[in-house]
Amino acid sequence: MDSSSELRSVAKQQYAIIRRELAAFEDRVMARYWDQDTPIRVSFRWFLGSLDQLVGRLLTDTDTDTDTVDVTFTLPAEVVATTVALSGDFNGWSTEDIWLKRGDDGTWRVTIALEPGRSYRYRYLLDGERWENDWQADRYVQNPYGSADSVVVVEPDS
Repeated sequence: MDSSSELRSVAKQQYAIIRRELAAFEDRVMARYWDQDTPIRVSFRWFLGSLDQLVGRLLTDTDTDTDTVDVTFTLPAEVVATTVALSGDFNGWSTEDIWLKRGDDGTWRVTIALEPGRSYRYRYLLDGERWENDWQADRYVQNPYGSADSVVVVEPDS
């Protein structure tokens, strides 16, 4: 590994630590005082996304294509729905851009690339009207709407 690759590697590790702390601040402090859709929370998520993109561009190692990990989200075949959308921190809580598909075995499934070294809140929206948590989430975190969000912890690929 040359010196520039080593510097990028160290910088990525340092940014991962900072990013985890920023995400924890949003989870523990901002969520306590402001609803999910308040301008300050929306702006903070936008800021974090912009920061991720900027740091990603600055620290891109020309030897590697991406610094993401494929994560598969699934719901069991017993889930009765016509459509299932995946919504969470990773897509600005959009309910229209990530759709699970029902497989031949009936299981609902989608795989998306996520940045490793952090956790993401998410939920499923069934038929555009019913929110469902992941039955096998890594943990659950209270949200400001009186329910809980599922959480997936994305570990770095080893």
